[in-house]
Amino acid sequence: MLKRDTRVQIFIVEGGKYVLLKHHDIKKNLYFWGVPGGGRENGETDEEAAIREAYEETGLKIKLLPIKIEGVPQIKNSMYKRVVTFLAYSIDGKAQVGIEPEPELKQYYELVDMKWKDFYDDTGLDDITYNDINPFRHIIDSNKFIKRKEFVVCKMEDNIKRYLLDYDEKKLEFGFIHKENSVVLKYKDSEALGFFLSENEGNLYKRDIIYIVLDENEKLNEECTGKWFKYEELDKIKLEKVCKKILEKLNKKT
Repeated sequence: MLKRDTRVQIFIVEGGKYVLLKHHDIKKNLYFWGVPGGGRENGETDEEAAIREAYEETGLKIKLLPIKIEGVPQIKNSMYKRVVTFLAYSIDGKAQVGIEPEPELKQYYELVDMKWKDFYDDTGLDDITYNDINPFRHIIDSNKFIKRKEFVVCKMEDNIKRYLLDYDEKKLEFGFIHKENSVVLKYKDSEALGFFLSENEGNLYKRDIIYIVLDENEKLNEECTGKWFKYEELDKIKLEKVCKKILEKLNKKT
């Protein structure tokens, strides 16, 4: 049997979901879901291998968080001696089914589908993926991550959507409002967009994003600071990456 030293695998998280790939075991004609990953190549670090495998199998360029779990394969008679699992978020690219890039495995496996799975949903989850993800759930929910709510505040004026953004003088960029007393506390039209992970200056963040659409009778608190922008004006300012990604998705929905 083919033997490899290390398998790397990655939980790529976005909007409170993570990527699962559907694999086809060609010889057994079996299908199963698993996270992106594969064998580390000669000369690669674990981190380099994870970034490469994520891109080859999902089309996503990722940022690895400084959290990884090392262990041994859960499958008996595995070709790997060691398994390293990472937590990451996407920074660029469009999620799509990639290829099984390892030539020696192409005759055994192929990737046939992709889905985003709710991070805390165990429905239909196999034991292997559950055992891999559960430690990360505990880590994210621990005090290792700073938890905060951020608000995508939108209003309609003359049939044009405008978004309220706050300016971070330290980063010199615009982003979402994240002080709860800065927006209306009671709002009629809201939607939870899930959580996003990020890292900044050594701090890890779990950011729950809430989309608020103000009607003509709703007003912001007087304490609220920020500036209103039309979507077309956002190209003219420096915009925080997660903020930019979410606004692009919201604009495509309209």
